[in-house]
Amino acid sequence: MSTITGAVMRVVRSGRGLLPSGQLLTPEVWERRHRGIVWLLWLHVAGLAAFAVVRGYGLLHGLQEAMLVAVLTVPAAHHAFTRRARSASAVLGPITASAVLVHLSGGVVEAHFHFFVMIGVITLYQDWLPFGLALAYVVVPITRCSGSWPRPRCSTTRRPSAPLEVGPDPRRLRARGQRRLPGQLATQ
Repeated sequence: MSTITGAVMRVVRSGRGLLPSGQLLTPEVWERRHRGIVWLLWLHVAGLAAFAVVRGYGLLHGLQEAMLVAVLTVPAAHHAFTRRARSASAVLGPITASAVLVHLSGGVVEAHFHFFVMIGVITLYQDWLPFGLALAYVVVPITRCSGSWPRPRCSTTRRPSAPLEVGPDPRRLRARGQRRLPGQLATQ
């Protein structure tokens, strides 16, 4: 074995000691944390539907988008599945909610921070499988925002000085031949 290979092996061995040991949570602690995450998922289901309506997508579109999260929340809440399966489903729920939120917001960069907040929530499981699933789910869409794709996927067209618009998207209203709602501020 060469000197360089030996040095690399020593670094890998010492670095391995810095990683979490992977001790699973006790069933009581896991159940309490999991219950909180499932509640958070149900709040996301309701919140995403409401956000879609506020953004002018309509109730049906909002319910369709919220169902993506609800479909993952049901197995997470059902005790017939194993602990790991419930964790995996509960982890994919908030990340899917993040993706839906980015879509409903029109792709504004600020909405992407929801992904990182949800990664923090997911670490409560202290398990590599759910964390790895969530990380993969986040990394793939973010890499699609890079310049390596035919066209960028992230919206950067909003002026930094303009506040995040609340209410129907004016571009969608104009496309349908509608005007702004009463009381809505003009941003142009």
